[in-house]
Amino acid sequence: MEKAITVEDRIRRAEEIYYRRHNQVLNNSAIKQDIVSTSKHKIVKKVTIQAFIAACVFTSIFIALNNEKCSETVKQNINYVLSYNIDFQKLYEETGLQSMIEGLQNKKTRSDAKEIIENPNIVESVGGGLEEVELVEEGSSLEESQEPLSQMEQDAEYIKKNISIIKPLTGVITSRFGLREDVQPYSHTGIDIAANTGTTIIAAIDGVASVVSTEGGYGKHIKIVNGSISTLYAHCNDLYIKEGDYISQGQTIAEVGSTGNSTGPHLHFEIIVEDRYVDPDLILSF
Repeated sequence: MEKAITVEDRIRRAEEIYYRRHNQVLNNSAIKQDIVSTSKHKIVKKVTIQAFIAACVFTSIFIALNNEKCSETVKQNINYVLSYNIDFQKLYEETGLQSMIEGLQNKKTRSDAKEIIENPNIVESVGGGLEEVELVEEGSSLEESQEPLSQMEQDAEYIKKNISIIKPLTGVITSRFGLREDVQPYSHTGIDIAANTGTTIIAAIDGVASVVSTEGGYGKHIKIVNGSISTLYAHCNDLYIKEGDYISQGQTIAEVGSTGNSTGPHLHFEIIVEDRYVDPDLILSF
């Protein structure tokens, strides 16, 4: 899976890499490679000379110790030299090798940090190497990395961008949009808001009252249309408007009742785009 980071995260990670690698141990393979390639000729020359000298010295010592003519004083001096304790750590620090190694290490970490800052697709991986990632600039859209919106979600976004819509009633939500399991399971195409009989209902949008009816399972109901967007108000006790009236948002249009297929006083409220029902919870907070 691709990773996504902001510009600030990229810079912060670069700084973390620099300071972490600054204190990293010498056995880092990348640093070793730089050390070998930088001082190869010098090291080979030193090793060759030191090996030759060591061979000469130990050969001379071997001959001297096994020569009967060699005096006891000479043998004692040889044994004293061989027993001398050499501080290799001190030699390592005084010869400048430690400074050279640390300098190469810092150069490597600064180079990596610079590469991460300049290249928006490079970050440090968990294993310590560098890998490419997907960079997301701050404030940019993430739509390409997200799943596409469903038709209902697209309709909800269309409504919010193109029309003002408010709640028609404040009350207790007794049934939300979607599958409802009664005696016979079915899809509930709106939201039910319970309130006392006679509580006034207001228009959620501006539009024309295309339907004002007392027939069918909705009982007394109203449908208000604004372009491709419609709202429906069902199971009303009384209707205050006539079909064909222009309705303003917030205008009182009916009162809560329990007409039609209803088990108690409530408003059944629907939002429709063309012929598609939209979950009111995607648009309004009930």
